[in-house]
Amino acid sequence: MVKTSLKSTPSLKVCLNDHDYLNEVFTEGILLAAKETGLDLDDEILWNFNQILDDEFLPA
Repeated sequence: MVKTSLKSTPSLKVCLNDHDYLNEVFTEGILLAAKETGLDLDDEILWNFNQILDDEFLPA
């Protein structure tokens, strides 16, 4: 979904390369996912922008 959004709105890449912005968006997503699933999820972003977009990257 991120790659598709970047194709249609390339200026998003500037925002997503900003660590503070990416951290804010990630934290919001984790909080929503935790609420929806009832799971206790870590809200600290562990990956950088390039890792998120890398289809071959598998978090440990």
